[in-house]
Amino acid sequence: MARSFRLSFFFKNAHNLASLGAENYPEKLGGVGFELTNGLVESMAWGMSASDVVVGRSSLRGLEEIAKEQLKNGSMGVYLSKRGDLFSSILVKLLKEVVLTGVVFDRIDAAGGALGGLIALDLVFFGRLVESVVVEYSGGDAEVAGQLRRGFEGLCGVDVLGKLVERGAVGRAARLRFKALFAEFVKMTSSYLIRK
Repeated sequence: MARSFRLSFFFKNAHNLASLGAENYPEKLGGVGFELTNGLVESMAWGMSASDVVVGRSSLRGLEEIAKEQLKNGSMGVYLSKRGDLFSSILVKLLKEVVLTGVVFDRIDAAGGALGGLIALDLVFFGRLVESVVVEYSGGDAEVAGQLRRGFEGLCGVDVLGKLVERGAVGRAARLRFKALFAEFVKMTSSYLIRK
């Protein structure tokens, strides 16, 4: 039992350290090699839906910073040439394993930040993803599908997302506005969406 506790403590702290590094130095990720970058990004993608709140939040913050860095400087270009689906696969996982589940409630701010940055990277993909999510999560109920679609439309206000993309997701006002819209989206969808 003690050994198991020590290992989980070690892994939690190691994960937090890796996420903190990505959060504070995202521009360095493009130059550390594919395998290390891939492992770090996959670790954060796994961690964002972890049951440990600290791991989840730090993973989401790290992913937000990586997305912002890509928008500002394109520093992940070499990595993306080897793994073009990086951000789209993380966005799918974020929506299905965090945003549309009960996990979102203890990490709303961090999830909103990561979601804003990832949406800004590929608006077209997000539009297609929303349609598939609406179909999957509405369970064939036209009323729920309509509410969910309107919720996503409210979340993706052109003015806020335009500013996120235009300013490389670094404009503080645009980020705060998106996070507020996201918190409202979570609250609104909770009235009709059963989160697992």
